[in-house]
Amino acid sequence: MKVFKRGLIVAAMAAASFAALGGSASAAISPDPYSFRTTDGGAFTSRTILGTSNCRLSALTGTLVGNANGASGSVTGVTISGCSGAITSARALTPITVDINRGVVRVNVGILITNILGGACLYSGTLTGTIANGASSITASNPAIGPATTLSGTCTRTADANLTVNTGASITW
Repeated sequence: MKVFKRGLIVAAMAAASFAALGGSASAAISPDPYSFRTTDGGAFTSRTILGTSNCRLSALTGTLVGNANGASGSVTGVTISGCSGAITSARALTPITVDINRGVVRVNVGILITNILGGACLYSGTLTGTIANGASSITASNPAIGPATTLSGTCTRTADANLTVNTGASITW
């Protein structure tokens, strides 16, 4: 009888171990690592007292790598163009760092913006957001990002900034 009980205990422990391992999937980005492609793009939107502005993102370069809780990496190059509204031109200072931890997105960015008043200012800070499990589009925002440096002219005190980057990757955790 003792051998039978020991066998049941060992079988139960093995089943529990298998269930525990089977229930925990590791985080990933597919493909891993993911290098941005020429077809990847996105948008940058800003709302200030001067109005709403929209710009296109294209020509992204950089890499995202899977980690234990999602993915992280950086955008090492991006073209911001086609701005409309209060922003006449924008240029991202790179690298732009991206961290995705169990669906929570953190993007550290610096963007040099020229506005309709001729002001040239560097806005920098952290944008945050969420991403659905398995999604490929990264969205983050900051409702009150301020200028780190005013290079010339007049700049707004804060901006409600939104950034969306569409990738060909699938991010899971």
